[in-house]
Amino acid sequence: MMKQKKYFYGTLVALAFVAMLVSKYYVQVMLIQGPSMKPTYHNMSIVLVDKHTRKYGVGDIVVFKTDGVKGNLVKRIVAGPKDTVLIKDGVLYVNEQPSAQQPDDKKLYHAGIAQTTVTVPDNCFFVLGDNYAESIDSRNKEIGFVVVLRLRF
Repeated sequence: MMKQKKYFYGTLVALAFVAMLVSKYYVQVMLIQGPSMKPTYHNMSIVLVDKHTRKYGVGDIVVFKTDGVKGNLVKRIVAGPKDTVLIKDGVLYVNEQPSAQQPDDKKLYHAGIAQTTVTVPDNCFFVLGDNYAESIDSRNKEIGFVVVLRLRF
């Protein structure tokens, strides 16, 4: 009986160690907090974050940290390096064209830093929450452009 307990506890410790390694380097379970990504993700949704991907593009949803806001942020990339971004009359323009990332029925009433044309710097992205009305994102000075090297979780 004592030998079985030792084996059981040893197995639990080994599984916990493997789970820790997987969580640190490959996949992390994350709880979405807040409404900024509705309807894609709802408050208290549980998602798996792929930590292994290092190439990001327009349309990808990323998790990152920024000095301007506490905690992790979850947003969608709408423009990449050297793209121009403008929000005019509720419409997102990327490189002077209406963005395919913006649904026809949703308007951006807060333009923030994109009320005049801005160019995304090298190694950066312009990100927006899917719920435009309730998202703190690249439009806000606290976030601004997201640096590629700072996309982490």
